[in-house]
Amino acid sequence: MANSDSMAELFLEECGSLLQEYAAVEETARQCGSYTVEALNELFRITHTIKGDATLMLYEGIAVPIRAFEQLLAHYRSRKAEVSYQGGFTARFRKLFNYVEAELRKLECGEVPDDDGKETEQEILCYLAKLNAGEAQDAGKHLFYVAPDAAGERVGKTEWKQEAVQPRTGVAVRRRSIAISEEELEWLQNIVRHGNEAEAKLMCGYRNSLELIPEEVTGLRKVLEELRTWLEVSSMEQLGYLTVKLRRIIEEMSDSLGKEIELTVVGGDVSVERNRLGKISSALLHLLRNCADHGIERPEERVAAGKSPTGHIMVQYRMTEDRSGVVIEVSDDGAGFQMEAISQRAAAMGIIGEGEKVSEQQLNEIIFTPRFSTGEPGGNYSGRGVGLDAARKCFEELGGSLIAESREGCGVRFIANYHYAVKNVTGEEFLRRENFDSRR
Repeated sequence: MANSDSMAELFLEECGSLLQEYAAVEETARQCGSYTVEALNELFRITHTIKGDATLMLYEGIAVPIRAFEQLLAHYRSRKAEVSYQGGFTARFRKLFNYVEAELRKLECGEVPDDDGKETEQEILCYLAKLNAGEAQDAGKHLFYVAPDAAGERVGKTEWKQEAVQPRTGVAVRRRSIAISEEELEWLQNIVRHGNEAEAKLMCGYRNSLELIPEEVTGLRKVLEELRTWLEVSSMEQLGYLTVKLRRIIEEMSDSLGKEIELTVVGGDVSVERNRLGKISSALLHLLRNCADHGIERPEERVAAGKSPTGHIMVQYRMTEDRSGVVIEVSDDGAGFQMEAISQRAAAMGIIGEGEKVSEQQLNEIIFTPRFSTGEPGGNYSGRGVGLDAARKCFEELGGSLIAESREGCGVRFIANYHYAVKNVTGEEFLRRENFDSRR
């Protein structure tokens, strides 16, 4: 049983990593406007790997639609041409991504997946049949295809054509990795700490004469530097990996709410500990839902207020000034907090007294009260307030904080921050922090 559990854990970790690669390929295609030949080959490799792993683990519910998607990719790859991002392929790709992600979440929670994947499989295969029959088209600007006529004979142009194009960069490249437990990572971090201390003590005698440092000490410093770099890279993940997930929730809400919303992400190369990415992702989704649902107005309301019909949400990541943590800002140019509505709701819930005057800062804090909402109950997305307490809890569990600022009619800005659990420092930094001197 233990062996089976270990295999399941490895499967979940491997598939989670592969889904990130899926997301990276889609984001690159979105920016380029099409899936290049190299991108399609990369998708095929990822798909083939997930299919093999799922089949080995007897997770047929995952393997079934993956096999269908592999057939769809084979159709495109055989023609060695680009595929438009705006075509039907992206919709099927996203449906598969969402399905596999949902099944993995069930497995992570110890649940038995109850979906056999047939619906997703059939949608992909039906689309493939339309492509083969010429009833659907995903041609990018560098290719064209003329479908066969009713008798099955090709008419007009009979071949796929591809113009010479400049190779594009940015196609996701798989980062080879191995699983490492939190206990093993902590053990390595302790080794680095001890190494920093040893380096600091050795450096004490050469504080004012660095040119006299023995070769052995120089060699030790180089080894420690490599170890510090490896540890940082192996335990960190770029926040840009969340971009596709965040963009997807905004697109879904835009369609559902009848709003025009544009998402901008800045600083995606900022890295955080990999084991904290889940909590940060959960918190960001809560904040984005609030911005899109209650913050951004409908197009006609924005135009009436003198704004562009398209609302804007920005997610910005940056390092703290001392590089010991991360600051995350989520802002929108929507209606802002409706202070009168918040005040009335707070009084109705007994948070403040009836008719009590409270400051704007206090009202900005009240919105983080659990179960507080000014929105209508029963909707698909909650009003401003619901979910904000959960977002704050996520950052507090990381040792950080979350606050809000608002200008009525102009928008809201959420500001979150947290410090890294472990800050890898050099021997010199360790020396300064621990106040070592030349007499020690």
